[in-house]
Amino acid sequence: MYLNNLKYLGAFKNKRSFIFVFVALFHPLESYAQEAVEQPQKQAKTDKVVRVAVTGSRISKAQKDGPTSVTVITAADIEKQGFSNAFDALNNLTQNTGFVQGADYGNTFTPAANAISLRGLGPNHTLTLINGHRVADYPVPYDGSVNFVNLANIPTAIIDRIEILNGGASAIYGSDAIAGVVNIILKKKTDGTQFNIKAGGTKEGGENLRLQLSGSKTLDKLSLVYGVELSGREPIWAADRDFMSSRTRLG
Repeated sequence: MYLNNLKYLGAFKNKRSFIFVFVALFHPLESYAQEAVEQPQKQAKTDKVVRVAVTGSRISKAQKDGPTSVTVITAADIEKQGFSNAFDALNNLTQNTGFVQGADYGNTFTPAANAISLRGLGPNHTLTLINGHRVADYPVPYDGSVNFVNLANIPTAIIDRIEILNGGASAIYGSDAIAGVVNIILKKKTDGTQFNIKAGGTKEGGENLRLQLSGSKTLDKLSLVYGVELSGREPIWAADRDFMSSRTRLG
């Protein structure tokens, strides 16, 4: 009987020791797991959210800081420098080095149409937007080969500003923006109805006339801005200039 009690007591001690070892073994792991959960919480409190502004992303704002700068031509600049239309204003840019056949060229596939070619890569690699949205291409391909947007369809009187993304933006807009992006922002309202007449000419040939009508109207929640432009120019023939004339002069 005494021996049985000793065996029972020994088994109890071993069992208690086993329980103690078991608790001692898993207690540090439990504490470590709690510390691992609490650590990100403390770290999250000390971290600060840094605001990152991407300049030139879809030209939401015209800024000059950042990896890609934006050039802005305002309506005041167009009027001050005497540009007839958006095509003339964009031709004044240093990055617009590509030669294109404008409205002055009659013997082309696209007469009376204006296209822009930044960096000489062709009109199909310069994306033209209106208020940040794509517009329909001209129905006839430029030079019979590539699509383009006709700048002559945009009345100059309702242009508020022109934003030119100087760097390529193919990652955002696709392959048609490799050379850059031209975003034409139209006016949201005008100061009443405006009518403008501009005429000019030379000694022989080249007479030109431009008529502009623009205005805006607000009806409840509807805002309307309209603009109409009519322009024409007489051709200058080679015979109109002495140094180009091949006519035989008698007398």
